Amino acid sequence: VVGICRFEDGKPKLEFKKSGLYETIARSAVGEIYEKLNGIEKSLEQKANLIESDIKKGFMAGKVPTKAEIEDRVYSELENVVNEMINAKSNLKVLKHNSPDLVTSYYYTLIAMTILYQSIFMIYLTENFIPNRAPRSARVSMSVTTKIVLIISGFFVSFILQLIGIEILMLFLKFVAKINVIYNVLKFILIILISTVFASTLGFFASNMINKKAEDVQSITIGFIMIMSMCAGMMSHSFKYAIDKNMPIVNNINPAALIVEAIYSSSNVESAGRLYKSLGILSLIGLIL
Repeated sequence: VVGICRFEDGKPKLEFKKSGLYETIARSAVGEIYEKLNGIEKSLEQKANLIESDIKKGFMAGKVPTKAEIEDRVYSELENVVNEMINAKSNLKVLKHNSPDLVTSYYYTLIAMTILYQSIFMIYLTENFIPNRAPRSARVSMSVTTKIVLIISGFFVSFILQLIGIEILMLFLKFVAKINVIYNVLKFILIILISTVFASTLGFFASNMINKKAEDVQSITIGFIMIMSMCAGMMSHSFKYAIDKNMPIVNNINPAALIVEAIYSSSNVESAGRLYKSLGILSLIGLIL
């Protein structure tokens, strides 16, 4: 037993032995179920009010409905509500076909956040190329090696370090967490390569745009990445759904959401278009940076 669900005043209250990923998932799932039940209750209430209003209008018009007519109307409205529920369930099954489960989708966001965190390597390396940023950078700027060579070598080193970090995470997920996140190896490798290059570009951009010490640049970048990951569904799928519904432009240009979308699409044959679209937008943002 990991936790207990109790109802107080008609609302679910969850209690867990310890906080963690499964607590987040359970709270999200129970919250969504409770919202759906509330929706059904409100729908039934609206139907009842509509029937009552029609009966009153009938009385005022001098037409008194029989008991059989009222029963038929009630059964008809109930049937409509049930059909709406069945259709919603059917649509959910279609969406879930060949798709990863809720637990796996949280790990997708974890992978995206980890990839973006690798930009910290590039921030540290870039500090050595910017004059007057640190004592080391002043010495490097006097080197006979051209700056473009130093930048390219920094990109290469950052890229290698990022790939090593991602490989460690993949090994952990497969052998320790027992979570399978790779459904198509070639597509997954393509996603990792493009997103890793983007992370290096992000680190380079942050270092040049923020005229502060490397530690300060790293702190600002980490905060930015955490916000992006939250919008991509790291904390709650309900929050991501709210962002997608009310401000879709946010996740359309959110690197974390684009990486998650690409990984998710790689697991579904029918979503190849979404995969290449996400990677295309991510590449375009990288080129702009």
